[in-house]
Amino acid sequence: MLLEYISVFSIINFLLLVVLLRIKKTPNKKANNILCVLLILMFVYSVTIFFHYTTLTHQSYSYLKYYTPVDGIFLLLMAPCLYFYVRAVLNIPIKGWNWKLLYHSLPLLPCVVFNVYFSTYSFPQRIDWLVRDFVTGTVEMSLLNVVLYAQIIGYLFASYFLAKKQLKISTTIVIDNYSVDVSWLKVFLLINISFILVSTPFCFFLDNERANIIIGQIAMDIQYLYLFFKTLLPSDSKVLPPVLPLKNVAFSIPSETSNDYLTLIEKHFQTDKPYLNEDYNIRSMSEQTGIPVHHISQTLHTHYQQTFTEFVNQHQVEEAKRLLTLPNSSGQLNIESIGFDCGFGSRVTFIRVFKKYTNNLTPSDYRRQFKQSQQLS
Repeated sequence: MLLEYISVFSIINFLLLVVLLRIKKTPNKKANNILCVLLILMFVYSVTIFFHYTTLTHQSYSYLKYYTPVDGIFLLLMAPCLYFYVRAVLNIPIKGWNWKLLYHSLPLLPCVVFNVYFSTYSFPQRIDWLVRDFVTGTVEMSLLNVVLYAQIIGYLFASYFLAKKQLKISTTIVIDNYSVDVSWLKVFLLINISFILVSTPFCFFLDNERANIIIGQIAMDIQYLYLFFKTLLPSDSKVLPPVLPLKNVAFSIPSETSNDYLTLIEKHFQTDKPYLNEDYNIRSMSEQTGIPVHHISQTLHTHYQQTFTEFVNQHQVEEAKRLLTLPNSSGQLNIESIGFDCGFGSRVTFIRVFKKYTNNLTPSDYRRQFKQSQQLS
């Protein structure tokens, strides 16, 4: 009976939090949307569990005529959803649809296959299995729980390492002119990891669906309570991570932090080559690296004595020089095309910036000199 009350309490809370999240304004809309999806999954799971538990407890088996144990599917969807929520909170770019996303669905396959197989049972067989699983446990569910707990633990640790990596660089990220404190995320993930590591042995020791339901419901309620305080309380509340305009943030940063920023910026430029995008700006770098705008400016000035624009232009010119010296490049790309490929909006701008970083050589002069040096050698 107690579990029924807990489930009803959870159903109401998750639904209420979804509504409140849709109402509340936040600088990180993507994270807010993913959190809503996560809470909806928790809501649907709680409804399923309430139905499952109530019918079995009161032996209302006729209601289970078309039921299959789909609650595991919802649980398996929560872990990757939480992972993407953490990425969104940290403002780590989340790409649109690609085939790699299918990897996140692989742990679902055993549960989906079992549900399909379970649906082939006769009605008496299904009831017998559900009762046995609920009271004493079954081999099939024990195997599925291995997949479930392995997946949850894996995603939790992956999320934790993402948060830890960001916090080594800075406890704040910049989103739409706001500096957002994300230090709370590490505590949130540690609470989840600690709970799942402590509860997992109990799950396999007790080895029945009743224990799994209680553990799952408590875990979701812990997440609910923590996220409630972190997302819905007023911004002036002490428990809410501060969200302050950039103009109110101090400009000084420790040298060690500055070095970490530099490493992150250089890796970002080498791996992603964002400077090839004409629309790339300092705000884009901030959003893609999680480094506050003013810290980017200070880091580049400290290490390179350059502004952001100068830093980007130098990388653009280096890429242009590479393209200009490709074999038979004159027959493949004209000067204007190379300029556009390197992120310059016009031929005039390309030539002006190129001359600045090549001792007043135009792109054509640079290509000509390179060809002459090749012929002489």
